[in-house]
Amino acid sequence: MELVKITHENLEKEHICCAIANNKDSQVTSKKSWLKGRLDEGLVVLSSKKKMGYLSDPKYMKYKGFETVDNANSYFELMYLPFSHETENPHFKQHLKEIKHNDSQNGFWLYYTNQCPFTAKYVPLLEEIAKKRSVDFQVVHIQAKDYNFL
Repeated sequence: MELVKITHENLEKEHICCAIANNKDSQVTSKKSWLKGRLDEGLVVLSSKKKMGYLSDPKYMKYKGFETVDNANSYFELMYLPFSHETENPHFKQHLKEIKHNDSQNGFWLYYTNQCPFTAKYVPLLEEIAKKRSVDFQVVHIQAKDYNFL
């Protein structure tokens, strides 16, 4: 198997999604758009001390060279793989580190990026389900590194 380095020049023609073969699919185009903005920064993933549902597996991420650069609420870990050592490490904002579970507002909050191609399809579906069930549902689409994790 050949290892292909994704660059600004070849991103549009390369296959980047393990689950979707059609490059014209909205999920693939949203992932490529997200990736285009990250190629010069590095990759950031949300994890936890041990593998948890919907979070990246910390052992696998460490194996791939990611390192934990911040944590919040003794549950979430921010893992980072910089593409350059000239970039500042990402971090959680201080107020997120101080929130306790029972301090949360009612309803459901979803923070997401297009790192996962399936968000393009499933976030609108979740919004519709919440609306039908009268659940307070807030969506925060993180689109830039300098969002600094809220």
